Amino acid sequence: MQEDASKDPILIQDPLNLEIDDKELIEIIEDKLKKNEDEFETKYHLKDRREKNEKYYLGEQVDTKKLKGYEGKWLDNVIWESEKQLKAISVAKMPDFIVTPGIQGEEGQKIADDVSKVIDARSKKRERRQVLTMAFKREPIDYFGTIKWLWNPEIGEHGDIEYKWVLGEDIVLDAFSNTNEATGMDIIGERLHCSLKEMIVKFPDKEKDILEEAKKDGLNFDKLDKPPEKGLATIVHPWEVWFTWYSKAGDKWERIEGVAWKYHKTILHKMKDPNWDWGGERKLFSYKDLLSEEKVRESVLSNQPIDGMREEKIYRNYFKNPEKPYIFMCSDLLGKSPISVTSRIEQLILMQYSLDDRGKVIQEKLANRVKHVFSKESGLKAEDIEEMDLNDPDEDILIDGDVNKVHGVIPPDLPTAQEFKDYADTRDRMFAKGGTNATRGEIQSDTATSNQIAREGNFALDDNLVDETITYAAEKMVRADLQLTKLRRSEEDFTEVLGEDGKTTFYKFQRDMINDGMQVIATASGTDKIKAERRAIELAKLKMIDPHTFYRDVGASDPMGRTMKLMLFLQSPAEYTAKYGMGLKDSQAMGNKLNGENGQQALLDIQQLQQGQQPNVPQSPTAEYIDTLNKFIQSSEFQALSPQIQQIIVQFAKQVVDKASGSTENPAAQNFGAEGQPQQGNQQPTATNTSAVATETPQVPQGSTRNL
Repeated sequence: MQEDASKDPILIQDPLNLEIDDKELIEIIEDKLKKNEDEFETKYHLKDRREKNEKYYLGEQVDTKKLKGYEGKWLDNVIWESEKQLKAISVAKMPDFIVTPGIQGEEGQKIADDVSKVIDARSKKRERRQVLTMAFKREPIDYFGTIKWLWNPEIGEHGDIEYKWVLGEDIVLDAFSNTNEATGMDIIGERLHCSLKEMIVKFPDKEKDILEEAKKDGLNFDKLDKPPEKGLATIVHPWEVWFTWYSKAGDKWERIEGVAWKYHKTILHKMKDPNWDWGGERKLFSYKDLLSEEKVRESVLSNQPIDGMREEKIYRNYFKNPEKPYIFMCSDLLGKSPISVTSRIEQLILMQYSLDDRGKVIQEKLANRVKHVFSKESGLKAEDIEEMDLNDPDEDILIDGDVNKVHGVIPPDLPTAQEFKDYADTRDRMFAKGGTNATRGEIQSDTATSNQIAREGNFALDDNLVDETITYAAEKMVRADLQLTKLRRSEEDFTEVLGEDGKTTFYKFQRDMINDGMQVIATASGTDKIKAERRAIELAKLKMIDPHTFYRDVGASDPMGRTMKLMLFLQSPAEYTAKYGMGLKDSQAMGNKLNGENGQQALLDIQQLQQGQQPNVPQSPTAEYIDTLNKFIQSSEFQALSPQIQQIIVQFAKQVVDKASGSTENPAAQNFGAEGQPQQGNQQPTATNTSAVATETPQVPQGSTRNL
C-alpha cells in the first residue's frame, strides 16, 4: 500500500509523476494523433507526395521492365546529382559556435570560453554530422527532417547525450501549428520499431497487457505455457507521444510537458518530461553557524524554521521552459503548417519527367536504322524478308530485276539540333533551379566579374538553405547538449579538443559550468567557411593575403606553425633544411654535423637542386661535401622528391664524383652510395685508385633514378 506523502514530511514524491488517468490519456492521445494524420493527408497528401519524391530521387520513375524492345532505355537523374552536390557543400564544413557568459566578470568569461571550446568540438563529431546529413537528405523528400535528442546512460562512463534521425513517415506532428519549433506544438508522436521482447524488457510490469495487445498484431500466446523466442522477436510498433497537458492547481492552471508510451490501447508508462528538472534541489543557507544534520532534521520534523536560516530550491535547467526533444529541419515554411509547403525535389519532378522523355526520344532516334523496302517484282516473299538479317554486314541478297526498281531504303529520322539544345537547356535549368550550377564549375561568361556575380548568386541560395537547415539544427543540438549537461552530468567529464596548432587539450565539462543566461551563437556557417576558403585562394593568386590568414581561411591545421615554416623556408633555406629536413635544432647544429663550411655549401647546393636549379660543381670536392651529398641521397627526403628532381641530383652527384676522382684520390668518392660516418678533417684525395673510383657507379636508394 502506498503511503500518504501528506502525513509524512520525510517522504519525497517522484517529481516526474504524472497524475492523469490512463483511460482518459489514451483516448486523448489517439484522438489527437488521428486528427493530425487526417489533416495532413486531407490538405497535403503527404503519403503520395513523399513516395513520388523518393522515387524520383532514386531514379525509379523509369521502369525499364515495362519498356518494349525498341524503346530507348534512358535515365539522366539530375535530381539525384543536384541533391548530392547540395549535400556536399552544405555539410562539408560544420558551423562554429561560441557561448557568451551568463555571469559578468573575468571568471564568467573564462568558464564561457572553456564551454565554447567544448561544445564547438562536440558539435563537429562525426556522429552528429551523420545525423545532420541524414536529416538534410530526408527534408526535401519528407518535407521536414527530424532529429531527436535524448540522454543515453550507456554512452561513456557516466552517460552522454545522443542524437538520432527519424523518418518523416514515423512522425506525426501537430498539423495545426504554424511553426516548426517543437515547443509550439501541442503533440508529437513517434512510431517506434522494436521487438515484442524488447518492449517487455523496458516495461516489465506491463507484460500481461503487452501480450494481450499483441493479439492485434496476429500474435496469440494464450495456448502456450511460455511465449516462444521467435514470436517475441516479432517487430511491433508502439508509440512514444510527447504532449502538453494543463493541470489545475487551486484557481490557476499549470502547463505540464509530458511523455507517454502506448501499445494499441495500453499505456505502458507516462511521466513528466524527464529532460527537465521539475523538483529542484533544496539548498539551505545560514547567516550564523554552519547547519548540522541534527538541526536540519529537527526543523523538518517539527516544521519549525531554524533561526538565521533560509531555504532555496536550485533548478538545474538551461532551457527557460521544457522543450520536446525534437528538432525539425524545414527549408520552405509558409506559416500555415509546421512543414515545408513544397521541396526542391518536388519542384524539379516535372522538369525531370521532360528530360527523361526528351532523352528517350533522342536515344531512340539515334538507334534507328535504315528501313529496307522490297517490291514484289523482286521475287521475294514475306517469309524470305522475315528470315533476313538486314543489319548483318556479311549477309548478301540476290533479287530479280533492276535493283533500283525493286528495292529502296527509307533513311532514319535522326534527332535535330533543336532537340539536343532543348535537352541541354532543360538540364542546365534544373541545376540552376536547384542552386547547384556554380558548384558544378560550369558557369561560363565573358568576364571574370560575371562569373563572380553568378557564383555569389548561388552562394546566396546556399547560405539561406544552410542557415534554415544545418545551422539551425546544429544550434538546437548544442542547446540540448547544454540542457542535459546541466541536468544530468553530475560527474566530472573531460572532452578532448584539438587546437589549431594540432595539440590536444582536455577540458572539464560538467553541470556546474552551465550558467543561467548563457547564449549559443553560430559565428560561421559551413558556407561562410567555403566562401572564405575560395576568397583566400583568389587573393593568394593576386599575392594580396598573408600566409597566416590564408592558412586560417582555408581551414588548415596549425596556421601559425605553417606560417613560421614558410617564412623560414623563404628567408633561410639552409636553416629550414636543417630543422625540418634533417631534424636538427638549427643551422649551427647542422654545420657541426656536416663538419664545417663545405657541408653547408653542399646543403645549399642540394637546396638549389631541389628547386630544379643547377649549381656549379666544386673544383675540388672535399670529403665533407661528398659525404653530405651521399647522406642526402640515402635519406627519405630524397625518396619523396619527383623522379625528375631525383634525376637532376643524381647527375650532379656523378659530376661531383667524377671531379673528385679525376684529380686525386678521395675516400668519400670511393664510398659514395654507401651509408657510413662522415669523413673527418679536410683531407685532399691522392692520385691512387683514380681509375677505379672514376668508373664506380654510386649506389642510389631503391626506387630512385639510376643513370650514373
